[in-house]
Amino acid sequence: MTFTDNKCSLIDTIENNETITVAYCKDGLYWINAKVVASPRSLCMAKATAHSDVEAWHRRLAHTNKQKIRYLIRSGRLDTVNQDRTNVCTDCNEGKQTRAVAKGHLESASTIGGVIHSDIVGPLPPSHDGYIYFITFIDEMSRFAVAKPLQRKSEALERFKKFQLQFERQNNVKIKTFHSDNGGEYTPISDYAKSIGMRHTTTSPYTPESTGIAARLNR
Repeated sequence: MTFTDNKCSLIDTIENNETITVAYCKDGLYWINAKVVASPRSLCMAKATAHSDVEAWHRRLAHTNKQKIRYLIRSGRLDTVNQDRTNVCTDCNEGKQTRAVAKGHLESASTIGGVIHSDIVGPLPPSHDGYIYFITFIDEMSRFAVAKPLQRKSEALERFKKFQLQFERQNNVKIKTFHSDNGGEYTPISDYAKSIGMRHTTTSPYTPESTGIAARLNR
């Protein structure tokens, strides 16, 4: 592939340096003309590779569910040679794997308010009001969860105080333990928790599985 002036040429360097097709630059993108300049050999190769099995279409369509690909094949929207060969996709399996939740790192809550889990997600694309983060609070016993938007991570303490007031008043309990990761944004909450007699526990470094409850909610 060579670039000259405002065009890009795809050249067959294996055979005789013949130009297969040319793309012209327009508005920062290279457009390929509908008319293809190609040898009969190149056209035969393109036609031969047009028919593929389910595995090939699975990879071409960004690892789409194979059931959907079979549906497209049955409806005639995709061509295929072999619909039966469906090997396990290693990339899909690896992409869906998660670490197991760590056991024994924290005493399980036996009452509402016993442990509140928290996590902060972001930065995300800004909302209309400029929010780029959100913080979650989850009660371990009841799984009651609240998510609040943040413009800055430094707003975490303010959001927690509002959550604490509402949660404790509605459930007539006191939050005993607050659990989070070791992010610096939780330092003000940690100091606040110590000042009111609340326990603050944190995960070990590089072990996101220790906050499995909050991580699953974020997912």
